[in-house]
Amino acid sequence: MKHLLKRKISNQKLMLRLFMNFMIIIVLFVSFSMISLFMFKDSMQEEILKYNDANLHVTTRSFEQYFQTLTSVLVDLQLNNGAFKDFTQSSRLDYISAAKLIDVLYNTTTNPQLYLNDLFVYNAKLPFVLDKVRGSEPAAMFGEHHVNSRYTNQFWTGEMAKPFVGKLYAMAGFTQRPSIAPMTESGDVFPFMVKNKLNPNYFILAFIDGHKLIGNLHQSINNNLYILDERGQPLFAYDSKGTSSLPELDPDNDWVKSGDHYYFYKKGAATGLTYVNVVPDSNVSRSIERLNVLLVALLVIASAIGILASVYFSVRYSNPVRKIVESIRQTKNMLSPEGRVNEFELIQQNIGHMIQVNRDVLQDLEEKNSLLRYYSFMNKLKRIRDNMSHASDSDHSDRPYRFVLVDLNFRQEYREELQKDASYYIREYIHQAIRHTKLETLTFQIEGDQILSVVYGDESDEQVFEALKIISSVLAEDRTYCFFTLAVSSLYTRSDMMKEAYDEVQRLTDHRPFDDETRIIGPGEQPEIPFLPYGSIEQEIHVNLQEGNDAHVIESLRKLTVQMAQRYSKANFHQFAREVTGKVFRKLHALQLDTVCVCGLPEVIRHIHTVEELNEYFETLLSEAGRLIRLKKEEHDPIVHFVAAYMEEHYKEEISLDLMAGKINITGGYLSTYFKEKTGINFVDYVNEFRIKKAMDMLLDSETRIHDIALLAGYQSLSSFNRAFKKFSGVTPSEYRRNNLQPNASDSA
Repeated sequence: MKHLLKRKISNQKLMLRLFMNFMIIIVLFVSFSMISLFMFKDSMQEEILKYNDANLHVTTRSFEQYFQTLTSVLVDLQLNNGAFKDFTQSSRLDYISAAKLIDVLYNTTTNPQLYLNDLFVYNAKLPFVLDKVRGSEPAAMFGEHHVNSRYTNQFWTGEMAKPFVGKLYAMAGFTQRPSIAPMTESGDVFPFMVKNKLNPNYFILAFIDGHKLIGNLHQSINNNLYILDERGQPLFAYDSKGTSSLPELDPDNDWVKSGDHYYFYKKGAATGLTYVNVVPDSNVSRSIERLNVLLVALLVIASAIGILASVYFSVRYSNPVRKIVESIRQTKNMLSPEGRVNEFELIQQNIGHMIQVNRDVLQDLEEKNSLLRYYSFMNKLKRIRDNMSHASDSDHSDRPYRFVLVDLNFRQEYREELQKDASYYIREYIHQAIRHTKLETLTFQIEGDQILSVVYGDESDEQVFEALKIISSVLAEDRTYCFFTLAVSSLYTRSDMMKEAYDEVQRLTDHRPFDDETRIIGPGEQPEIPFLPYGSIEQEIHVNLQEGNDAHVIESLRKLTVQMAQRYSKANFHQFAREVTGKVFRKLHALQLDTVCVCGLPEVIRHIHTVEELNEYFETLLSEAGRLIRLKKEEHDPIVHFVAAYMEEHYKEEISLDLMAGKINITGGYLSTYFKEKTGINFVDYVNEFRIKKAMDMLLDSETRIHDIALLAGYQSLSSFNRAFKKFSGVTPSEYRRNNLQPNASDSA
């Protein structure tokens, strides 16, 4: 009994704590709302005043833009209308021009954006006045058709003499004499006069429909508007009091309060008119009161809902929380501290503990499953690469598949920094991306820079390539750091053909275009092309490198690589680079030069992916090789120096090894060995090479026959000259001359 009573009391305490927590939140909310209401009451009034001031600013801008537009229209009428010019510049009345101008005035008044009631052209020389429907003398026009006690013909004549261009007059009503037609009224209009300083004999007078103008341009919560001219005289007043009741405005303010009204002032920059909007204080106070009542009502409703919700949720959550706490206390491996503890803290600690344990277990299982799949596949792949005839059983052993090999190529400056970690994240992205395409795959990282996915299923090539295009577009975003090759094999139906599938994607990767763009390579996209470029430049490398002329070799290689770029693949370029490198190293070894400073360069070839990088590699390799050869040649050897000097003087004569040995009192065999050791070339090749260089210089002279050049170079037979020339230059003398002379040069041989 005592235990049950204790549990009941504990449950009541839990519910009471929940309810008190909810109530604390409600009290804080109500307190914050009340404080905000009192603090922002003045701000609300200020915002309402700003709102009315902004409305008057819009009204002022609209009126100013209107008067500028109307002035532009009337000035354009003066300058560009032929009928207007004929009427105003003629010394006598031309009725045809007058009729045309009346049509123009009528059409102008029909523009709804101008709010025009009528439009007049007053010619004082005739004198004659036209409006939108008629023409008459000024006295008749303003004494019978448009009658106003203030705006008479004498008034307009007097205004015509005053020095201004445009002027707005106070709004007034105009009528028509009953003797002319039944009495009609034009309504209240603003007269607006525009004159021409260069021709004071005429003016244009526009009657602006006042009610339409103010109704469309005045932006306010009421119609309480005054318009004052530059002298402060009223042009428009919304009531009969006029401007006598307007208070004086402080120059530093835009509004002033007088009595129970707010007066807002704005002055137009273009016209100089002053616009005054009058807002009763009751409007501002009423807006604030309505807002206060609304906020208080919402606060009361929100508080009542909060209290009811607090009672409901306190009762609803107390029992489940109690059961959870009891379960935690009774379960092993749970965090259950001794003594009094907050129920929610206990639940929080144990839920976090359970989530962490569950996460650890799932992660461990996922890692083990991934490792099992990886080891199973790699074991199978190793058997294939070891040419074993059987494979382990698999759920996918009888399904068609493709290999997708993703080859990562990191740029040299980022390779060491990114290769380890970036490869892992790229593999995970590829794995997830292919899964989202609904293709069934297994993805493994088989090398540090290669990721292999086995795509199971007999989907069409278009479906597979469409999925890979999405992945490729994402991978291409990182082209600053790396680029990728996605090689796709053909469709295979037997698991014992995985070796062929793997070899195919490796071959496709090697034969991708030689550039740094992310590409998708499919089966049959890169046909094999016989690789020939090295043979065309081998002799040129030998000849020029022998002389230490590395700059010429670099330029020739640069031209050749540009020609190769559109035709050959990455594997072809790498083969070409290795062959050139081998030739350079053989030349350095023949000259017994130390290659320590360039021995690490061949390892760089597999990381070269563009023509620019290849040219930089060649420049580094050949510049260093040329430097070593030049240093070797600069070493003064008396025997080699004597041979070179003798050749320079006597290359046209018969020269043999024994002849040269006799001149320096040594045997021919010793001279041959010594010369080969010091220069890297045997004596006979040196003599022929020297003569061929001389012949090349002479071939640039198109007037000398090839047979004569052969004799001058020391050859007694044209055939032996041709053979030697072809051996050392790679082309015949005729081809050399044709390739190096201008198109109009001729060969006289």
